[in-house]
Amino acid sequence: MNRIDCLTDRQRDVYLLREKGMSGPAIARELGITKNAVYQHIHHYERRLKQYDAYRDARERNLEPIGIPLTRGDAKLIVRALRGYRRRIESTVVQNIKSDWLGRVPYEYQLTDPLAAYEGWKRWFDAAEASGIPALMKFAELKRSRLDGLAAHAVFPISTGKLEGFNNKIKVAKRIGYGYRDDAYFFTLVRYLALPAAWLESHNFP
Repeated sequence: MNRIDCLTDRQRDVYLLREKGMSGPAIARELGITKNAVYQHIHHYERRLKQYDAYRDARERNLEPIGIPLTRGDAKLIVRALRGYRRRIESTVVQNIKSDWLGRVPYEYQLTDPLAAYEGWKRWFDAAEASGIPALMKFAELKRSRLDGLAAHAVFPISTGKLEGFNNKIKVAKRIGYGYRDDAYFFTLVRYLALPAAWLESHNFP
């Protein structure tokens, strides 16, 4: 993967023109966009290239040999411990969300290497554009502008899924209630819905 492959098409155009020595206004005239748009593209591609360089350097450092003498038995113990740690994490996730997440999450979301995430998403964007399906092409164009956030999931695997799920639960409660006599009563219901499911299903609920 080349260094500029992590840029969007428009960022790459601005980058190449700037490398030729063109000024911001000249680039704006060449591409038919505003000067502010040019400066925004410059800001975004500089940040993305900086992230790319940091990820590349980290990957190269991870491949460097270390001078720690290990026996074959020591290596086996380390691998065994890491596998046990991974199984413990996976079982915790399954217990929390009550479903098996392995194998169901899109491949790009399972990556822990940001550079590989960039490459995977770019392949997906190219395939979506080559499909000729208007809705899919429009969706890919929208997601391409958010490539930084998508690739960042490889480093920071966080999600707003729980928040969105609870917001939906509140909306459903509001809809099926046909109104409540006051706000205090409604917020009491919201707090009740926030209790763990095990409490709600128990006959000994306090």
